[in-house]
Amino acid sequence: MTHSFRANGKLLLSGEYTVLDGAKALAIPTKLGQTLSVTQEDSNQRKLSWKSFNHDGSLWFEALFDRNLQILHADQVDVAERLQNLLVKAIQANPDFYAEQYWYEAETHLEFNREWGLGSSSTLVSLIAQWAEVDAFELLQNTFGGSGYDVMCATAQNPITFQLIDGKPIVQEVDFDPAFKQELSFYYTGNKQYSNKEVTRYRELDFDRAKAVQHINRLTDSFLVCSSIQEFQKLIDEHENLMSEILRMPKAKELLLPNYSGSVKSLGAWGGDFVLLAGERMEGAIPFDEMGY
Repeated sequence: MTHSFRANGKLLLSGEYTVLDGAKALAIPTKLGQTLSVTQEDSNQRKLSWKSFNHDGSLWFEALFDRNLQILHADQVDVAERLQNLLVKAIQANPDFYAEQYWYEAETHLEFNREWGLGSSSTLVSLIAQWAEVDAFELLQNTFGGSGYDVMCATAQNPITFQLIDGKPIVQEVDFDPAFKQELSFYYTGNKQYSNKEVTRYRELDFDRAKAVQHINRLTDSFLVCSSIQEFQKLIDEHENLMSEILRMPKAKELLLPNYSGSVKSLGAWGGDFVLLAGERMEGAIPFDEMGY
């Protein structure tokens, strides 16, 4: 018997970093994501074989776990240990999903380049939560941590607003379909950014967090009702100016695309992965409709 699951990638259009302090963020699920197939067969010894494949079909990770999820073999021990932790926490939430009498063979397949930062970890959390029939947000909090907007994008069918209120996720699917969408695109910077390190740095900064949250909330609401590319560019520039001041870092346009004629918006951790372009289409940029829902 084989079970199949799928999770979307994610892009955070507004509220990076400040979403951790309760700001309302606007995020979109991406058309590219990750899949999981699990085949289970009757067996007198429970084991789990795991293989993970890149978007080009190449194998990038494999491991074998025993009946108690102890690692018997792994070509990358650190990856195996993170996967082991995810599976153990999922079993704690639902002990019935990893049954005693089966041999399991699991395969994940990425639909995007693993360097793109579209959520190889968050999609994995969502996939295991779907398989185990447990809450993905709670599984994330018990393992990798983070705001959780990314695991909410994993199963969303439309853009969402995401906000943490008293530690609980408030998620609403929204209609983000601006008339100027053809003038929006995503550009891969070629720089990989590690969110955990940047989040740690952000948490140590000293600034008026409540004031920043109010400002971001207003900008996110304005993103949703904006009617012209010129107005949207002003909102992007205002968001970038605010976050540059908070993070004490140069804006994406200054750092990466100083000659671009339109506006440039950082997405997620600053300094890497994708940026949003509002204006002329650059060579190599991916149109909004090809990337997001």
